[in-house]
Amino acid sequence: MLKECVEVVGVKGREVKVRFDKKAMCSCCRYSFLCGKGQEDISIENTQGLEIKVGDKIEVGIQEKRSMLAALILFLFPMIIFLICLIVFNNWHQVGAFFIAILSVCVYYLIIRNILKLKGRYFNLKILRKL
Repeated sequence: MLKECVEVVGVKGREVKVRFDKKAMCSCCRYSFLCGKGQEDISIENTQGLEIKVGDKIEVGIQEKRSMLAALILFLFPMIIFLICLIVFNNWHQVGAFFIAILSVCVYYLIIRNILKLKGRYFNLKILRKL
């Protein structure tokens, strides 16, 4: 299980809003837009019934199988789609084939974004313990 320490920024019933601490190495990451750079609040359900208050530090985690699936969905499948489009449209003008491949990857990401909105609970974090 992949674990991370987060800070609680809000508590409303069983729902806990947390914010990830921005690491020093995040400042040079090209993919920081995917994680929100530690500025976005994420809601997690407190299924353990822990006494959590604003300002507490808690440990959250996600199963490694799910993080591997997320990596495949975000990086490997789009690369394969891009390469397949380049191969299929090889007879076209090179610039046209390139833009079709880029467009197909954009469409892929839009589809994945909508699927994750509908079935977003699959990749949710789980509160492990209070620090």
